[in-house]
Amino acid sequence: MKVFLRVAAVLVTLATPGWRYGNGNKRPGAKLWSVMTVSNIVRQSAYSGVHRVKTNGGKDVIEQSVPAVVEPGLQEKAIAILGENKRYPNRENDRRYLLRGLVRCTTCGGACTGHSSARRGKKYFYYACKAATTYNFGMAPPHRASYVSAEWLEELVWSDVRRFLKDPGEILERLREQHDAADDAEGLEARRNEIAKRLAAKQAEKDRYVRAYAQRHISEEELDVYLAELTRQIDNLRGLLASVEAELSERQEQKSLTDTTHAWLISLGRRLAQVEEDTPEGFEKRKQLVGLLVESISLGRSQQAGRSEVHITYRFGPPPDSASESDDLSMSGLKNGNRS
Repeated sequence: MKVFLRVAAVLVTLATPGWRYGNGNKRPGAKLWSVMTVSNIVRQSAYSGVHRVKTNGGKDVIEQSVPAVVEPGLQEKAIAILGENKRYPNRENDRRYLLRGLVRCTTCGGACTGHSSARRGKKYFYYACKAATTYNFGMAPPHRASYVSAEWLEELVWSDVRRFLKDPGEILERLREQHDAADDAEGLEARRNEIAKRLAAKQAEKDRYVRAYAQRHISEEELDVYLAELTRQIDNLRGLLASVEAELSERQEQKSLTDTTHAWLISLGRRLAQVEEDTPEGFEKRKQLVGLLVESISLGRSQQAGRSEVHITYRFGPPPDSASESDDLSMSGLKNGNRS
């Protein structure tokens, strides 16, 4: 993905190819590619193997396969990054907000974005509900904007993330407690075997009724009554069996998560030194790391005290099976923990 975006970035610094008129005269291109042109190149589906042509005034689309230049998944990631940059642009002299996109208002569900104010010549930065001043475009009742100091909240979250990665023992202990409290694998195995035996017995009983009918020991009406009842019982047993097997699978996934989370957190912890560097690259890596370990942050007001109230939900889990680049920070499964 970074290679794909890097190529696009290089294009911005090169002159465009230009073109020729019908009489053969050549017109030189512009000195630089426009940002919009490069954005269109990144989004062009032909580069990932599908060429689309609109017909009938754009109502119909004809697709055909073409040789791919990049993997479709790689192009999707690049497009997602372009969307993220457009939604949260880093303008010159703007403060970079570590938790952008993660903080939401508990009253209206709107995003709490970065804001600044100045008092006595000093600037202060906050996360505040933007929709409070616009009433969330009619989607929520008017409410007083909740806000919290950006520096305080970011330091609180980052100190938690740093602690998780430097000493993951607390997380592992919680996961083990959850696993041990719900761990009854032997009982579930015994229950599954019992249900499977009962299901096999009902199937055999059904076969006996069919043979009895074939030998004229029971009538067709009696067979229908017996089979209807047996079908109901068999369906119930199959439902119970599926439920137990699903619970067993969930327990196995939980055990696997507990076993692999430690290695994942240790791997991320090794990057703390470079992540904490006071550079634009270090900030972006911190932001990515926070995005992995923070499920959500809700900002509201305490009804009793009338003060701003923050709830942080963290998540933990191992990365996917080598699906990302070596320098990417990514994860799949998760377990949540709250902090107020």
